[in-house]
Amino acid sequence: MSNQDKSKEQLIAELDQLRTSEERLDLALEAAGIAVWEWNVLSDKITWSKGIEQIFGLKPGEFEGSYEAFVTPIHPDDRAAVDDTVSRIFASLAPDYCLEYRVLWPDGSIHWVEAKGRVYRDPLGRPVQVTGIIADITPRKQAEIALQEEEERYRNISELVSDYAYSFRLEPDGQAVLEWVTDAFTRITGYTPAEMGQPDQRMEIIYPEDRAIALQHQQRLQAGQPGMAEFRLFTKAGRLIWLRQYNRPVWDETQGRVVRIYGAAKDITQLKQMEQKLGQAQKLEAIGRLAGGIAHDFNNILTVILGNASLMLDDLSQEHPLHYDIEQIQKAAERAAALTRQLLAFSRQQILQPKLINLNEVVAGVQKLIRRLIGEDIELVLKLNPALGWVRADQGQLEQVMMNLAINARDAMPHGGKLFIETGAVALDELYTSEQDKLAPGTYTMLAISDTGVGMDVETRSRIFEPFFTTKEIGHGTGLGLATVHGIVSQSGGHIWVYSEPGYGATFKIYLPRVEAMAEPVEVAPAPPPLPPDTGTILLVEDETPMREIAGRVLRGRGYRVLEAANGAAAVQLAAHFREPIDLLLTDVIMPGGLNGRQLADLLRLERPELKVLYMSGYTDNIILHHGIMPDLIFLQKPFTPAVLAYKVWEALHQP
Repeated sequence: MSNQDKSKEQLIAELDQLRTSEERLDLALEAAGIAVWEWNVLSDKITWSKGIEQIFGLKPGEFEGSYEAFVTPIHPDDRAAVDDTVSRIFASLAPDYCLEYRVLWPDGSIHWVEAKGRVYRDPLGRPVQVTGIIADITPRKQAEIALQEEEERYRNISELVSDYAYSFRLEPDGQAVLEWVTDAFTRITGYTPAEMGQPDQRMEIIYPEDRAIALQHQQRLQAGQPGMAEFRLFTKAGRLIWLRQYNRPVWDETQGRVVRIYGAAKDITQLKQMEQKLGQAQKLEAIGRLAGGIAHDFNNILTVILGNASLMLDDLSQEHPLHYDIEQIQKAAERAAALTRQLLAFSRQQILQPKLINLNEVVAGVQKLIRRLIGEDIELVLKLNPALGWVRADQGQLEQVMMNLAINARDAMPHGGKLFIETGAVALDELYTSEQDKLAPGTYTMLAISDTGVGMDVETRSRIFEPFFTTKEIGHGTGLGLATVHGIVSQSGGHIWVYSEPGYGATFKIYLPRVEAMAEPVEVAPAPPPLPPDTGTILLVEDETPMREIAGRVLRGRGYRVLEAANGAAAVQLAAHFREPIDLLLTDVIMPGGLNGRQLADLLRLERPELKVLYMSGYTDNIILHHGIMPDLIFLQKPFTPAVLAYKVWEALHQP
């Protein structure tokens, strides 16, 4: 055999071997659900391996070798996206591509495919050929979709049974790494998962007094003990909330330690507030019952003492040696009787004699006595609304309320000052009354008593109505004055609200239900008229977080853009970085941080001279004017309803 014949045989053998390899490759690709194809862009001719028909659900010979035939099976909902992707690939210089889409088989079933390939271009960068593979990825996509649905289902269930759920992975060194947390975590705390990724960051936001509780709970979990813990933490907005956490550790026998902790948390702030209110109410109720019982028994004893003292004085002459001593016994018993009346008032067990009265007349009748009580160094200022209306109450008890509040105000102004007594008619809506115990929406007559004294801090303010609680020295006061006021107002169907800041005096506002049925019609302060949505940017400055949140929510609902700050310094910094116009400053008058509302307005107007200002305060306008920190005419008194807030803001924005 010649060398030429050998070369031919060798060439034929190599070709047979190549065909065998190609057949094996086709079989392997077909078994894997993969097809190889080439597209000559200039001639629009496509060559493909056998698997292409299987991927598109076609019978052998049904696939036509053109681009249109290639894209025809694409699901109608995905066709535009695929065309757009191909256009972008051709327009760019990127050689490789990868895309996923659905194809619609002739039998109506839907399958997912993945196409990968490379674009070859001529020297001018124009596409001339595309080579690639296409694979049926339906099982994988079905698994991914099932997994996404399962995760979504789990998230929904987690947030139904708790406020948010989470998982931590425990490293061998004991460090807890946050793996995942449901979206409600950010809604409740304000923090993103990334911001709370590190243990020291999570511990930092826990209320300092509760960190030991959280740490002990964490140590028990790392020891493999499931459990529950309650503690407080600060949200990103600065609000203090209560959380209840349920946790279950996962123990790995091979490592001999806890490797993961699952948890669910619930915001129990409202529950804790209700428990606190209930506990306070129960405590006051128990003390009230005890005080009432003691007062009734004590009254019987005092009746005997006073009766016998009176009889003895009748039988003794003024010159008798025992006459003076018995008079002192009688006076002491009368003082004790006055104390029992206070106890009965606090316990709401005194017998009232309600009648229709006008608060202006009550104030006019008692003002002379109040002037004598407060002394010459305290000025009494009356601001009485003539269109007041009537209330049904015991006049003597209301006089006692005013006297007790006047005495408290006097003691808060040891170096003199001003005492304001004001009356007015107000309408309280459901939003305001829903946050107050046993207060129904409607029209009320208001009695406000304010002083320019030393004021109270938050802790003192929270306890002022407790019986026997007093900030006075021993021997100066029984601690029953404000408890008596609270009892009388409550028994009269009214509500009392207190506002005070250290160094700025105090305001007590008493709301009594207004009586409609009178012979002469009485004007009531009308509710503000409904207003259309408005626009503008408002800088809201209020140190009380709940008050700031509700005001911000109301104003955003009216269409305003609201910037929030907790004090004057924060407001100045916020305004400095906000380069767009600010239309209105809505600010509390008395705030911590060194700047009051007036000073803040003056400072901001240096850069923004056209800035309009609306002040708000729990004090009455007379008190604010006394401190010289509110020269503007428009003023918003706390507490206010959303309608009043919206109207006052509109009025301030549209004033000349």
